[in-house]
Order: sequence, then structure tokens, then C-alpha cells
Amino acid sequence: MGQLLRGFLKDGGENQQSLVINFVNAQPTESEKETYDEAEAFLKDCETLLEQLKSFKVAEAETKAAMSKPSPETEKIAWDAVVPNMFKLKEFWDFSKRMGPIVTNIFKKLCAPGASSLVERLDSHQALVKQLAKILDGVFKLDEFKMVNSGMSNDISYFRRKSQALGRKMGKENQRISATYNNIDALDFDTTNNISLFFADPTPFLKALVQSVTTFVQENTGTCGVAVDILGTMFKVCLKLCVLEPSEMPENADFKLDAVNKLFLIRVMVGLVILYDHVNDPNGAFAKGSHISVKDCLKVVREQEDSVSKPLLDVLRFRGRTAQTLAP
Repeated sequence: MGQLLRGFLKDGGENQQSLVINFVNAQPTESEKETYDEAEAFLKDCETLLEQLKSFKVAEAETKAAMSKPSPETEKIAWDAVVPNMFKLKEFWDFSKRMGPIVTNIFKKLCAPGASSLVERLDSHQALVKQLAKILDGVFKLDEFKMVNSGMSNDISYFRRKSQALGRKMGKENQRISATYNNIDALDFDTTNNISLFFADPTPFLKALVQSVTTFVQENTGTCGVAVDILGTMFKVCLKLCVLEPSEMPENADFKLDAVNKLFLIRVMVGLVILYDHVNDPNGAFAKGSHISVKDCLKVVREQEDSVSKPLLDVLRFRGRTAQTLAP
């Protein structure tokens, strides 16, 4: 893929260095390996959780029966259905909190002093750029299947009401549940409240990623400009690839611009717009004169099938910090 992107972007210096990014097969250097492996473990767990989200079944029937025809039997059936779901939702929430340290470590490497140019900075950390792109892609997929399971909030609400209503009377019940599902005390009031707030958001995993990147920029003001430039440059490379015809791919490119890879790049591109919009303070990404072309991004997205374009346009409209004027 190196030859594919050579010449896509050049810095403005006298040397006119070409930027090469391998979003697919870049391998870590020795200095990147620890951070790369940390992200790789996260991404593997992301795939596991994605499968769990796909198969997640809310306890809608059980809770409806318990509320419409309350009895010890129906309430026990509902409780036994809701509790394991709550432990699973806690696992999803805990997973989202792992993003902060991983993303921070990636940006620390990417923004570290010593590089003579942005091109050199990205070229020497291609594997970490790839991992950041894959995290963005994984976040979009997790949120996609979270939105399909809109009944999650009902399970959370039932659990909270039941817990608060029974209070200390749940001693024996807690022992029974704990014997099967670990320690029920892990689902205390504060934890379930945080889980509820997390899943109340339409795109909670993307929100967590945005917060992680924003926090890094706020706590490392000296590298804020570098982080913004990195996100903007990644966006431009993704955009170039998204408008490239398969026939224009060089013969020695190390991957094909097939439907799967193109969708990956489109999701990453949209995610980069959101991140750029939040960290490029105060102008964001959507203002006139922005260094990234949201207009071209929208054109690419709107050319896709509705099943692809609508969720991505919704993300741009509702997750963007400065996207109030974005047309439907």
C-alpha cells in the first residue's frame, strides 16, 4: 500500500517528502511494539464483545410479564433474566473505559518530540496509525449493534427499580445470584447509575473515544497542534482512498480496494471528522476554512447505500461538536 499512497500528500517543505501510510498491514517497529500490542489485545477483545453484542438478548418478555402479572414466580424469572444481562452490560461499560489509556499511549507516541516533519512523524509510526484507525472502526461497529438493542435501557431500569424496592431484603436472593453470577455487589447503585448513563447515549463507545482524545489534548496543550494535524492528515489519506477507483490501484498494492476495505475507510474517515471537530478548538471541522473537507466526506458517504450512509450521517450530525448546520 506504500506505493499506493506515495504522492497523495506532501508537506510544504523544501524536501517535498511524500507521505506513505499502510492502514492494513503495517507492522510495529521495536519502539512501537508495546503500545501496538496493547492496542492489538484491545482490538481482539473488541471483536469478542462485538459478537456478544450481536447475540445480546434483552429480557423484554420476562420483565413485561413481571410487571403486568406480578408474582413471586414471574419476578424471579425476570430477575434471573435481567441479572446476567446487567453483568454483561457492565462488561461492555468496563471495556469502554479501557480506551482512554490505550488511545493516550498511541497519541503520546505519535506526538512525541523529535520528528522533523508531520510526514516523518506518521511514516515512522504507521503501525500505530493503523491501530488508531482500527479502534475507530471497532467503535463504530459496537455502536451499530448497541443501537439495534434499544431494550438495554429497559433491563437496566428494571434492575434498578427491583434493587431499590427490595433493598436489604435481598440478602438471600443476593447470595443465590452471587453463587451463579459472581458478586452481585459489583452492581451497586453508583455502578448501575453509570451503566445507565453510558447506554442512554446513542453512540456510547464513540463518545468514550472522543472523550479520551479530547482529554489527551487538554492535558497536553503543547502537542495539541500536532494531534490536530495528525487527525487531519489521516482524514485526507482516507478521503483520497475512498474516491479512488479500483482500476487505479497500483499492481503492487498490498490490498484490494474491495467493498469491505472501502467501508472500513469510510467509517474511519467519518470518525476522524468527529475527532477533529472536537479537538480543533474553537473552529472544529465544519466551519468555513476548515483544513479538512467535510463537504467531500459527505459526498462519499451519501453515495453509499442507505444502510451505510444513514447511520454515518446521523453520527456526523449528532456527535459533531460544530455540526449544527449540517443538512439532512
